Amino acid sequence: MAVLPLQSPTSPNVTGGHLVYTLYSPSSSNAQFRYVTDIYDNDTSEFITRIKTYPNLNGTSNIDIGRELNDQMSYDYNWKTTGSVDPVNTLRTFGVKLGEEYASSMTGDVVTYPGAASNLITVFPGDIYENQGSFNFNPARFTTTGSNILSNCPSSFSTDSQIGFNEAYLMNSTDYFTVTTYEDVTGLTPGEIRVGLVTLSNDGASAAAYYFNITASNPEGSFSTWGFGPQNMADYNASAANLISTGQCQVIFTANTSNNIVIYLNDKWDGRPYKGTGTLANAKGPLKSCNAEYVRFAFINQFGFWDYYNVYNQVKKNTRVDRNDYTRPFIRYEDTVASYNSSDRGKKHYYTEYEDTYSVETNYIDEGVADWLQELFDSPEVFVQEGSEFIPIHIVNTDITLNMTNNRNKLFQYEIQYRYANERQPR
Repeated sequence: MAVLPLQSPTSPNVTGGHLVYTLYSPSSSNAQFRYVTDIYDNDTSEFITRIKTYPNLNGTSNIDIGRELNDQMSYDYNWKTTGSVDPVNTLRTFGVKLGEEYASSMTGDVVTYPGAASNLITVFPGDIYENQGSFNFNPARFTTTGSNILSNCPSSFSTDSQIGFNEAYLMNSTDYFTVTTYEDVTGLTPGEIRVGLVTLSNDGASAAAYYFNITASNPEGSFSTWGFGPQNMADYNASAANLISTGQCQVIFTANTSNNIVIYLNDKWDGRPYKGTGTLANAKGPLKSCNAEYVRFAFINQFGFWDYYNVYNQVKKNTRVDRNDYTRPFIRYEDTVASYNSSDRGKKHYYTEYEDTYSVETNYIDEGVADWLQELFDSPEVFVQEGSEFIPIHIVNTDITLNMTNNRNKLFQYEIQYRYANERQPR
């Protein structure tokens, strides 16, 4: 008899939750009965594992394959994407075959009846918390009526009918930046996102802009990663590269989606608000730091894709030094004749190990940014961009004070403490 799934996880789903199948078979009362669940990579192309479970008193079995699938997942290090690409390691499809095994008696040979058809499920390494009210990932927020960006960053919810300058990302002209979208919202097949690079004039004149289109890598428009950062744009389009390098571009934005990506270039603007009228009248000058020092974090967010955050404050460095040494006698007994030499070293270090811890305080942030940045502290993968390279780090905060209310503390700061994953060599 065939095994019937009374409950199956929806697709797409996340591996950071519970992917629960409830199995039922009319044969569950047979001797030595067990449900057999086979997991394949992309339907039946490659066998991964087999899980056997006993029926409960009701003859069913509840099996959670979230951990098994999560072990097969990894991340796409696609910070330097130009145009649009499909997630490869962060988005995978698995085939789940539901079968059974049993014998004619308690001493008879067990016969396995593997499932004949696969239940396909597409997953990505996001998180679902038990308090959310369901086993399954809810894609309702990522539909054509809302933000389709797989991020909780407040800047990803810009819904201004034109450009939405009030909710913008802040970065420098050499920074890489990507977003991953769940569905195409442009209404085009394949989807295209229109990108504008804007020159803002402070003399009241109209703003000049240069536009071009980026085509979605996925013809259906789902799960595309877009390179929207200034350095991604410069690598993708020669005209964009010239506008950014010469300082003629202060803002990058998308123009034909239900929510917009808007980027201020902190190092290419004089900091004064735009004095013009029309759709750019809301443009406000970005934060101008007192020096060029800043830290750019790239981290895996709650959905398993990359988010980015710049901190324009001074970085502090604390070094813990662990030294091993020995002390030798002042008299050199191995000499033919003992002689006095004040330069002889009595104590000598033979092994010195360094542990560098860096700390930086965020700018003053509001509740929305504070809630989102909690994902930085929880992230399994964090990097800092240094020049054109991304260097792996570990967040080492042992306690984090969160802002739970805005009744009194309208703004506050986090202190981010981190160490490089590859530290200095001992001496």
